[in-house]
Amino acid sequence: MTDAKTVTVIVLDSGGTNEFTIYPTRVEDVRNKVLDKLTFPQDTETSGGPSDTLILDLLQVEKRYIVKGYCASADLTKLKNVFNLGGVVKFTYQGLPDEYINFEKLQIVEDIKRSGEQDETEITFTAIVGVDLLGAE
Repeated sequence: MTDAKTVTVIVLDSGGTNEFTIYPTRVEDVRNKVLDKLTFPQDTETSGGPSDTLILDLLQVEKRYIVKGYCASADLTKLKNVFNLGGVVKFTYQGLPDEYINFEKLQIVEDIKRSGEQDETEITFTAIVGVDLLGAE
């Protein structure tokens, strides 16, 4: 016998005025490295062909989340508030240390086939983890 699986949730703006819960169906933890590529022109008459591209690793990693899931329809105003207010918002997920995110893209899907008795609204968002430059001291 196995233990029952705990339902994973995401809490946004925990402790804030717009706190609400998302029930994710898919969470992508995406990391992008910042690389500069240098390609120099070659003279085909004096060279044996194109030269290799030089890669400069700036040792910078951008972390972002792409989340698909559902939230209570009553919480749509809170979701829109945290998106429209700008700045960072607390992101709590799976017992990991809290992170701060800023939304890059938000989609709210009103699926007519599902509506009827459903109290949840499908959402998808992309957010970048970081510090709010305007709020930083």
